[in-house]
Amino acid sequence: MKAFLLTLSFLFLLFNASGAFFGGLNLMTHPDGSSIALPYEYIKTTAFKDYFIPGLILLLANGVFDLLVCAAIVARIKRYPLLIISAGVILGIWLLVQIIIIQILYYLQFILALDALGMILCGWLLRRMQKKELA
Repeated sequence: MKAFLLTLSFLFLLFNASGAFFGGLNLMTHPDGSSIALPYEYIKTTAFKDYFIPGLILLLANGVFDLLVCAAIVARIKRYPLLIISAGVILGIWLLVQIIIIQILYYLQFILALDALGMILCGWLLRRMQKKELA
C-alpha cells in the first residue's frame, strides 16, 4: 500500500509540475498570454500589468516546489508526507485565487482540484503510516 501511495503521489506531483512548467514558462516568455491563448482581459483588473509575475509564481510554487517534493520522496526525507500535503494545499490555494481573480471556471481547474485533493489524501495516508511505523 505504501509503495502504491508513493507512486501515486509522485504521479500527482509530476502532473502538476509539468503543467506548471509549461504554463509558467509560456506566461513568462509571452507575458501577454498569447502563447497559451490566455486573454489579457483576465489580468487587466488585477494588480499585475501582465502575466509575467503570475507565470513566475506558477513556475516556482507549483513547478519547482513539486519537483523538490518528488526529490524528497526519492530521498525518503523524513517529512516527505507533509511536503506532499503542502504541495496539494499550494495547488488548491493557487486554484482558489485564480478563480477569485478571473471569476471564470475551466474544466482544467476541476482536474487540478482533483490532483490537489489526491496529493493531500496520499500525503495524509502516508503520514498516518509513518506514525504507525514509529510507534
